[in-house]
Amino acid sequence: MSEQVSFVQEGVDRVGDAFRSFDAGFQRLQKDLRGRRKTFEKQINTSRKTVERQINAGRRDFEKATRKRVNELRKNPAVKRAIGVRNDATKQFESQVSTVLGFFNVATRSDLDRIERKLGQIAKKLKGIERAKRANGSAAVKAS
Repeated sequence: MSEQVSFVQEGVDRVGDAFRSFDAGFQRLQKDLRGRRKTFEKQINTSRKTVERQINAGRRDFEKATRKRVNELRKNPAVKRAIGVRNDATKQFESQVSTVLGFFNVATRSDLDRIERKLGQIAKKLKGIERAKRANGSAAVKAS
């Protein structure tokens, strides 16, 4: 019987050793994976920052080149003339629209803005008059 107990005990000891060995190996694996994950995260962040810098530099270069081209185009006599023609056409169009609106007695936006400003001024004056009237009314009540 003592042989059976020692045989069983020996089996239990071997299972315990195997479990401890497995646990230690598993912990080493976890530690290794954590280190690899951190390294990978650093590499990804570095790569992302590099790409962002490149994109921003490219965007700045593109914007600079675009501004340069626009300035060059504005100096071109044909483009200057086209801009002048556009401005003249815009003024003529606005004039014709004003004429048509005037013919039909329709207020333009500038007319409405002017009327709105005058109404605002009148409203301020009216509030001042109302305050003065209330102040005089309360002073008359106190005097009696």
